[in-house]
Amino acid sequence: MILMNVETIIEKIKRNEITLEMLDSTLCGNYVIVMAAIKNDGWALQYASKELQNNYDIVMTVVEKYGLNLKYASKKLQNDYSIVMVAIKSRSLNLKFASKELQNNYDIVMVAVKENGSSLEYASVELQNNYDIVIAAVKPDCWSLEYASEELKNNYGIVMAAIEEDHRAFRYASRELKNNYNILNKVSQYCDIFEHLPDNLKKYKNFRGWIKGHVGNGLELYNNDFDIKLTF
Repeated sequence: MILMNVETIIEKIKRNEITLEMLDSTLCGNYVIVMAAIKNDGWALQYASKELQNNYDIVMTVVEKYGLNLKYASKKLQNDYSIVMVAIKSRSLNLKFASKELQNNYDIVMVAVKENGSSLEYASVELQNNYDIVIAAVKPDCWSLEYASEELKNNYGIVMAAIEEDHRAFRYASRELKNNYNILNKVSQYCDIFEHLPDNLKKYKNFRGWIKGHVGNGLELYNNDFDIKLTF
């Protein structure tokens, strides 16, 4: 425990000679000391008193520069729209530390997924099933298809957008769309999709040859609202 006057403590913090972690718990509840500490190092918020972790000015100062430290804010401030918005603009994956309520906020989540589609992992179940949110996530980051709802993994437009970004997103498509002719034709040139094919297709080792050799030759095609699909 270090016992010094406030002015000395602040000067030593600024010179990186001491940290908030080294101070007495009563000093970690001193607004002036904590403000100096977090301006010097945002990680210091974890050592602030519960009261100051619930202080709007303290937390906003931290997340403006160190958005990841939203995780050390109080539950109340993790549910503050302006603080969370600043934190996710700093780093979209900070959505992980937002309240459940704000993980279900359309505007918050849209900002997050546009910056990094993988933020979809931390969106609410409801927004993982929102077409606009999911399409915004998968267009720049096809891997975020993994976090879409089962319903949207079966959405032709979303899956096509994902595999156009990277064919390997095929693994996250629904079984139905893994049997979709247009989807298959888009990815069939890549041998690494074989392990992700539905069982009814895995017997075709030369998949590209199978596509070209079987279209219009005993294969049934039918219309289904969305697209032409294959049946087997």
